[in-house]
Amino acid sequence: MIQPDNQFEIEQLKKINEGLTKKMESIMNEPKSVGNLASALSKAQGQMTGAKKDKENSFFKSSYADMASVVAAIREPFSDNGLSVTQTMDVLDSGRSILRTSLMHVDGEIITSKMVIPEESNPQKLGSLITYYRRYMLMAICNLAPVEDDANSATLISPKLVAQLEAMTK
Repeated sequence: MIQPDNQFEIEQLKKINEGLTKKMESIMNEPKSVGNLASALSKAQGQMTGAKKDKENSFFKSSYADMASVVAAIREPFSDNGLSVTQTMDVLDSGRSILRTSLMHVDGEIITSKMVIPEESNPQKLGSLITYYRRYMLMAICNLAPVEDDANSATLISPKLVAQLEAMTK
């Protein structure tokens, strides 16, 4: 065993040990696999049709899918396949805020994505930023696309139908 020569070396070894302990705890808390989650998400994605762009942005003269549309698009497919999602705020040691989006499966598997929130002192602007990031992070972790909210969106071919048509041509 190595014997440290001075207090400085002892402190350095303590820091290294603390870092290794935290890393090991992190590894031990991570799921070994996300196979069940991936399978369930694949099934849910086959059921999802997209988040309807049902809100207007008058500044950019465009439409967008609001948070309610995104949640509505995933609610039933997620419920049917044992999936859930949470979005929580946290503060880093640096004082910066982050948004954490976690996609979970009933068996305990989890995938988490984190995004640093831009600093903003105006509470209304901060609320808008958080809502914007929540919407886009949720769509990203689900691989959910926004779709036009009109009669044409009903004619979109589902991924399941595409697979069936491709199988028929082989």
